[in-house]
Amino acid sequence: MKQLFWWVPVLALIAAACGGDSGAGPGATGTASSPSPVDDTTTTRPETTGNAGRVASGWALTAIGNGIKPVIALDADDRPAIAWLAEELPEGFVSFASAAQGWEEDRLIEGYFYGPIGLAFDPGGNPHIAYHDHQGQTFQDDLGDLTHAFRSEGAWNIAAANDDGHDGWDSTIAIGSDGVVRAAGIDPQQFGRQDGVEYYQLSDTGWQVTAIGSGPIEYEWNVSLATSTTGRVALTYHDNNTRQLMFGELVDGVWELDAVDSEGDAGRFSSLAFDGSGEPHISYFRADTGTVRYATRSGATWITEDVGSLSDVEISFTGARRITAIDVDSAGTPHIVFGDRSVVRHAARTDSGWETTDILTAGERLLGQLVSFTLDDADVPHVATYEGSAADSENAEIVYLTTP
Repeated sequence: MKQLFWWVPVLALIAAACGGDSGAGPGATGTASSPSPVDDTTTTRPETTGNAGRVASGWALTAIGNGIKPVIALDADDRPAIAWLAEELPEGFVSFASAAQGWEEDRLIEGYFYGPIGLAFDPGGNPHIAYHDHQGQTFQDDLGDLTHAFRSEGAWNIAAANDDGHDGWDSTIAIGSDGVVRAAGIDPQQFGRQDGVEYYQLSDTGWQVTAIGSGPIEYEWNVSLATSTTGRVALTYHDNNTRQLMFGELVDGVWELDAVDSEGDAGRFSSLAFDGSGEPHISYFRADTGTVRYATRSGATWITEDVGSLSDVEISFTGARRITAIDVDSAGTPHIVFGDRSVVRHAARTDSGWETTDILTAGERLLGQLVSFTLDDADVPHVATYEGSAADSENAEIVYLTTP
């Protein structure tokens, strides 16, 4: 009998740490939403891919492979690539595919892993992936690290960023124009750990791991790491103790933390991007209202506003993860992709507010409650998500959406 990636003792521990959350959380109704109507020109993916969702007019969908929790990035030639994983035992895996290679799946490794994961390209065009490796066939508190894989000359090189604790959850990775490989993840409060958010930086002597000063926090709510063209390094995360969206920036080797939004239960599933001037832009979810929000900074003041809402968010161990993603186009306009079990939406900021399009509407099976999004140099959007459940990795399907 196939064994899922989670274990009963771990579930019990997580349920206790999360207040016994086994279904819809605050602001998450757990019932199907009523997405905006899709117009008559909406295309339907061929039935050969199964349980097809509906794709908005002007968008095209490509089925990539089976798995969950994809992340998308662009190579040096602006071609999209996607990394994803499966969390089931004994068939767990991490995979990679790129448009440059006809979306042929390249399976890195098999084992016991956990997402979300991170993907970035270095200036030489090599892909780098960060993910959480449990480092065993059962859950053990004293094992588990953020693991880094990069491909060079066709071969994957894989090594753990060894550190105390069971860390590297909600892994993310970023590589700036300086070529420095940076990552972030969480050493979770659920397992009695005190460090919370950790920052990783790779040098010639190996990985340096630093607790940024968040104090103990839970995983599940995402960490987003970004670098700017002006050399800024920053991240965002949700502080589950204070229920705030937090922004941290590395300044002269020291992490400076700032509360962005303290209203209600703010800051889950945040995404961070910098514009061409080096200013931060953040998307995130407010759980008590079911609202997707946007934040940017004017001087020392954070300006926040509502973007849209989601009514079919299931917050549970196999539920929502990265349900918002943000990028900024060449004109400085922020774009946000967000989704729940029923719909994936694209929103762009206009002078009169946010213009929103439902780009994917669920078919016979629900969507996976994770989106990854980037804009290329021509401001063409590239989105990765998945259809199916995180509890059934092998039958879920990774899909890629763009506007041809």
